[in-house]
Amino acid sequence: MKIFFVGDIVGKPGRRILADNLPRIRESLGTDFVIANAENAAGGNGLTKNMAEELFRCGVDAITLGDHIWDQRCFEGEIGALEKVCRPANLPPSNPGRTYLILEKDGMKLGVFSLLGQTLMKIKANCPFAAAGEMIDRIKPLCDAVFLDFHAETTSEKVSMAWHLDGRAQAVVGTHTHIPTNDARIFPKGLAFLSDAGMTGPWASCLGRKWEIILQRFIDGRPRAFAMAEGDPRICAASIEIDEKSRRAVSIEPFIYPPFPNTAQRLAELMAAEEAAKKAAEERKPQAGGSESAAAR
Repeated sequence: MKIFFVGDIVGKPGRRILADNLPRIRESLGTDFVIANAENAAGGNGLTKNMAEELFRCGVDAITLGDHIWDQRCFEGEIGALEKVCRPANLPPSNPGRTYLILEKDGMKLGVFSLLGQTLMKIKANCPFAAAGEMIDRIKPLCDAVFLDFHAETTSEKVSMAWHLDGRAQAVVGTHTHIPTNDARIFPKGLAFLSDAGMTGPWASCLGRKWEIILQRFIDGRPRAFAMAEGDPRICAASIEIDEKSRRAVSIEPFIYPPFPNTAQRLAELMAAEEAAKKAAEERKPQAGGSESAAAR
């Protein structure tokens, strides 16, 4: 079983790059299930029914959400009609929406749910560790593997959740910070883990917003509207493989497209730019004897 999990989709740049590339990525990886966190898909704030359907059309099988779930007021009345969207399961029970999903393909069944962390999070949510156990007990009899999107601020809370569910779920991947981490690993009892998948959106930004605005906020502390950025869109995700017989994860790999250039590539780009500058400078030099000929005339 192969899962492709897309980190927080941010605004139109995130939706567009996913639509342009997901079908090809899915085919090249042989992916069975695509899950995406879309809590920032609507201009960086929440989700709408139309945007969820747009993501489904481009190849997303299931959508998870986080603390921005209700930023679009219309969504409270829309989420119930979306069969492949689940809200964080540890929100108070009065919140509308499904708390888990069961995806099926070729006889394989994958259970999907999301939870909100409590550390440094402003939204009201119940204990994620207690909720995780309750959800596993409910979902596990219905599927072959369980995937959790843990939408939390701190890496310590996310790592603790991985230890809590090792041997009970097959994958825990974090979201919320918009920054991809480099700690992908398999836990002793077969759980695949990554602290944060990162952001699918514009990287010429500060977490998807115009960096100039965020910088000024840090400098002078004055409130400003955090306008969406647009440049350098990238897909940040995680690719996971689960062995169906043992029900253990066998691999998890961070995925970034287009990839950021490594040191060797940056050095090559710098050297090429320097060489081009030298060549241009040489071409601007006057030809030998040119001044003498002009003086003779």
